[in-house]
Amino acid sequence: MNHSEARALVSTLPGLTPAQSLVLRSVALHETRYGQGWDTPEKDAANNMGAITTSRRTAEGGCVGTDFANKDSMREGAGGVGGNILEYETCFASDPTPRDGFDRLRRTLYESKAQSDDKKITRGPAMVAAAQQGLGEVARVMRETKYYLGTAATKPAQIEAYRSALDKAARTIVAATGEAWPWGGGAVPLVLTLLAAGLGAVAITRALR
Repeated sequence: MNHSEARALVSTLPGLTPAQSLVLRSVALHETRYGQGWDTPEKDAANNMGAITTSRRTAEGGCVGTDFANKDSMREGAGGVGGNILEYETCFASDPTPRDGFDRLRRTLYESKAQSDDKKITRGPAMVAAAQQGLGEVARVMRETKYYLGTAATKPAQIEAYRSALDKAARTIVAATGEAWPWGGGAVPLVLTLLAAGLGAVAITRALR
């Protein structure tokens, strides 16, 4: 799936502003390359766009139906901060079609009732607002409500790493689709960023796919 195809598919989902759509696609590109970044064709076929885990288990403790087991990682300290990096295996959700996978991600980002530890942030409404404000706020809300934990040693470092990853993904998407950058100041074209980094034409073409 290329960036334009992902944009067209996400445009069929209900209630998304341009900024919310770009955030959703940036998460999907960063986390799973639109569901095609897993390590086997069988996992790619699960249409999991956002590396979304599930608590569903069989009586024996395995993954249910077409849900699949995969490795994940986090810091082993309290709240996912500090300590060593812990690798573990968990179950990831599956959906029958790419559109269903994108819609699960939409609900997980913008309708979820997941809360921060202090109960002051509820992901769904906070993400609706954050998507309009910018990727820094998006990364903060997602970390506070434990969409991701990260492997950097501190929470601020985890948030910045995720913001940077989303920024790279969003710039890649905008460069490929030509859509407007929805946040203030505009986007420095990704191709210029890549040229400044010394990448050649072949590497830039791969990055923009």
